[in-house]
Amino acid sequence: MKRIAFLLPLLFIFAGCTVFRSAPATPAVVGSWDYVVHDTPQGDAPGTLSVDYADGIFSGMLAVEVLMQRVPIEEATWAKDVFSFNAALDINGAVVTTKTTLAVAGDTAEGTIDVPGYGTYKITGTRQATASH
Repeated sequence: MKRIAFLLPLLFIFAGCTVFRSAPATPAVVGSWDYVVHDTPQGDAPGTLSVDYADGIFSGMLAVEVLMQRVPIEEATWAKDVFSFNAALDINGAVVTTKTTLAVAGDTAEGTIDVPGYGTYKITGTRQATASH
């Protein structure tokens, strides 16, 4: 009986540690980003990207200044510090689904955005500073 009384608290501690250890960490891409798509036909094209993460699912918005559009990101994934997502943009009256891939390192990101029918462009980003409390 003493053995069981001794082992029972250890089992609870082990079970608790396992639960905490298995909880997924917030992906490093979560937050708000300023970005620039380089060398487009309209020149460098700035915008913003917001990325949220809850219950294992990404959501967020892509704001494209040159097109005056703000659209949701779709099919977003995160693996080995690489964030990929799609976004449907209205370009000259046609809906085009862009595919973006960003390598994230701390507060910077770099990658490509593929715009079917228009080309693939370099994209760089910087995390927006957050207000401290």
